[in-house]
This record gives sequence, structure tokens and C-alpha cells, in this order.
Amino acid sequence: MMRAMILRRVALIESGAGGPVLIGAASSPDHDTLTSVNERNMMSVILIQNHPMSRTPNSRKEETHERIVDAAARAIHRHGYAGVGVADVMKEAGLTHGGFYAHFDSREALLVEALERAGRQSLALTRGAKLRAGKGVSAFRSLVETYLADDHLSSLETGCPVAALGCDMPRQSEIVREASAVWVQRLIAFVRSTLPAAPRATASVVAGTLVGSLQLARALGSNAEGRAVLSAARKSLIQQYDRPGAAGH
Repeated sequence: MMRAMILRRVALIESGAGGPVLIGAASSPDHDTLTSVNERNMMSVILIQNHPMSRTPNSRKEETHERIVDAAARAIHRHGYAGVGVADVMKEAGLTHGGFYAHFDSREALLVEALERAGRQSLALTRGAKLRAGKGVSAFRSLVETYLADDHLSSLETGCPVAALGCDMPRQSEIVREASAVWVQRLIAFVRSTLPAAPRATASVVAGTLVGSLQLARALGSNAEGRAVLSAARKSLIQQYDRPGAAGH
């Protein structure tokens, strides 16, 4: 019952003229395109929108709900899943602890929505990489330079949630693990979209290098050592995978 209610809430997060785009959590080795899926498989999808980062609230309750989700999304970037305490999130949102259950059935429901919000925010940044591709810079190079930007060392509230939460994901409840796995698949699919001639295995290796490099650099800190890790990773990935004539793809 709780699982179904959480999924229903995720399904209602976004609305728009174009409708939601759904991505399967599991793809075949040779097929990674975005697909619509049956509602029975809602646990294996997450909504990706080409709309502003937050919906436009049309009621006071929705506005309050948005504030809570935004606060939780920042919290999971800073502290991981374990650092998302209901009382702290509500306080950061300027609300009392007692109002939480008017918006969420459980802490898990909050985590699923917070991950979706953090992922969409990161996706908006990485999609900006493709906009640069038309200026003589390949989509792949732009993605690498955006994902491994030095700014992510000092700002833990930004960047990819997979890099921020990767080590925490296997330790979560089933519903949160499944929502997390969707974002891993989404990252791999996005990388592959910038390398259209590459097999899925290559996109997985690149995604792993992006995530691991950012995690290692953050562990070293916002200093010369951390920046050196990011610089070396950027250079290696671009030299290995950014083929001549790839600009605009």
C-alpha cells in the first residue's frame, strides 16, 4: 500500500503540455532509447521533464510541498540519504515537524521525491552541455567538462546525485534503491546519447569514470589535489572518446 502511494505521488510530481517522458530502469544491451512503460512498471521509471526545475505551484499546500522537496534535495547532496532527517528538512523549509505527514506518507516517500528533484536539477545542467555542441564543441566534450567542473568541489549541493549518493544506494530500502538505480541508468543513457556510435558498455565505463573521478576529487577536497584529479579525468576522457567531427552530435 505505501509503495503504491509513493509511486502515485512520483507520477503526479510533474505535469505539462508535452506530458512526462519515462525512462526504463533496465535496458537491453543494445537498446537504450527513452520509452513509455505500463503503469504496472512504475517502480522502474522516473519522470524526466523538459520543463523548469520546479512545477508552478497552484495552491499553498503545493507551494509548501515544493519547499520541503527542495530542502530535502539539497540535504541528500550535502549529507547523503542518511542525512535527510525529517525534522531538519522541515526546519530548513521553515516549517514545523508536525506538518510533514500532511505531505508525505513516510520518509521514504520524501527520499524518492528528493532524488527525483536532485536528478532533474542535475539533468538541466548536463543538458546545457548539448547546447554548446552547436558552437564547434562536441556534446561529449561539453558533458565531460560540465560534469567534472571544478565548481562541483566546493558546492556539494550541485552536481549529479549518482556521484553524491552512489555509495549509499545499495544500503537503502527497496523502493529507494530502485528509484536510485533509475538515475544510474539515466546517466548511462545520457552519456551514450553523446557517443552515438559507441556501445552501451562504453557508455557505462565513461559514466563510471565520471562518477568515480568526481567522488575521488571531492574526497581530496576543494584544493589543488582535487582539481588535479578532475583535470586528469577530463583530459583522459576527451582524448580517448572525443572523436574528430563529433561536434554537434
